Amino acid sequence: VGGSFQSAGGAPIEGLATFAPVSGWSQLGSGIEGTVVAVDSDGTTVYAATNDAVSEFDGATWSTVASDLSGFELSSSLPNVLLLTDGFLYLGGWFTAVDGFEASNVARFNLSSREWESLGTGTGNGVTGSIIGFLFQTAVDSLAKIGDDIYISGSLTGAGTDTINNIARWNATTYAWAPIGPAVGKGVSAQDIWALATDGTEVLTAGPLTQSGLEPTRWVGRFDIVTGTWSAFGDESTRELLGVTSQIDFAGGGIFANVSE
Repeated sequence: VGGSFQSAGGAPIEGLATFAPVSGWSQLGSGIEGTVVAVDSDGTTVYAATNDAVSEFDGATWSTVASDLSGFELSSSLPNVLLLTDGFLYLGGWFTAVDGFEASNVARFNLSSREWESLGTGTGNGVTGSIIGFLFQTAVDSLAKIGDDIYISGSLTGAGTDTINNIARWNATTYAWAPIGPAVGKGVSAQDIWALATDGTEVLTAGPLTQSGLEPTRWVGRFDIVTGTWSAFGDESTRELLGVTSQIDFAGGGIFANVSE
């Protein structure tokens, strides 16, 4: 569990804690300083992002994998989400460079070479945040992997050299960016996309949405990976029940979301 706290289960633990049913709450090694904004693990190694760094816990000690995230002019940098997959640690947020390596709001750390890499090159590097992302100091809010594609969503207007609507995908084999859906009605009309979920055949997007593709949408939209089309989630009665949805996921044949009505 990561966040902004100073204790867990009555023990003085700051920022990041782990829970075991028998032993209860405990600290990972010597602990980590600051507010933890994102965390991911492969079961052996834990990665955590704070407001100004990305750190790695190998089961015994902590080490730093990124200590200098450069921000945009008039705005501080802000890591926001981590995704650990296929030998890479993907980082999304609001930044222009990671440890001096140019990267626009999204980058990945190669766990073999121990080096940071951009997603795309030149003007096709990374994603562009909208003015809303600037105001809230974040551009990328969610990352998900399906096959060779990394899905990136948030408050976005561009990916690589493409104009997009808040969601795009980057192919880890061809290193190419692509919008989600056809040229007409691609992506999602929204202030932001706060969460992504996938079962491998479709992608759910959650947040203050008004349209998915060409479909009027309220809070949750769905993208069919096979047909490449967007649709509204549920029928009219279902959509009327949905409120602010900041987390969504597939589990046990169902879809779970936290909703503030």
